[in-house]
Amino acid sequence: MTDSWILAQTSLKFFTTQFLGLSWHSHYEEWRDLLEKYNRVLIQAPRGSRKSYFFSLTYPLWKIIRGKTDVLLVSDSEDQSRKNLRIIRDTVESNPFLEPLRPSTKELWGVDQAQFRNGTMINTMGFGTSKRGEHPLLILNDDIESERNKMSREDKNRMYWAVITGMAVNETQLITLGTPLEFGDILEQAEKRKQEYKWAKRSSREEVVFSLFTSCRPAKRKDANVEDYRQVGEDEDCRNQRASPS
Repeated sequence: MTDSWILAQTSLKFFTTQFLGLSWHSHYEEWRDLLEKYNRVLIQAPRGSRKSYFFSLTYPLWKIIRGKTDVLLVSDSEDQSRKNLRIIRDTVESNPFLEPLRPSTKELWGVDQAQFRNGTMINTMGFGTSKRGEHPLLILNDDIESERNKMSREDKNRMYWAVITGMAVNETQLITLGTPLEFGDILEQAEKRKQEYKWAKRSSREEVVFSLFTSCRPAKRKDANVEDYRQVGEDEDCRNQRASPS
């Protein structure tokens, strides 16, 4: 085992920049600190914040090089979760630093499941389906709600709070991230459970303000601080606000 491999196992930043060749954005510092301290993490960030690269590619690969684990990738659709797995597979196959992770003929390397040489297993799941009997050590919920999903609010809530959280045991790290979609969505519900989740609404960066809101529909909340929630360069009449379900 080389010194660089040991350093990569120790430092998420080193792994990201030196092994994967990706940029380390300043708001990643905040996200890394949350991941190091807590098993229930909620991240709300706008599109363009590179959250999926950080959480659905970099972080699971970093966990894998540190030792055997079990990962579940959850997205709004099965196709999207499979795409996230394919990106991980392609990265492992093309990156010479990750050669020790490449499977032998004994390991499964499929469309919705991948087994690595150290025994780690990654499974995928679309929001609305289920993996009964699964208790992964890492569950990544990446933008599980979208405008394409036609499930009722009741079914979405049951899917998250009964099915997905029901798979998490005490040692499971359950990470939920996304861009707010509407009032009452899963992100807002989880935000209100502050005793269970540690969360980041936006980056501490000064050069880019991380908005909590994502659509250009008129706001219904009168207590919102517009200056806090407006993104840099955004039109004054389009303040990226959560859409009302009405």
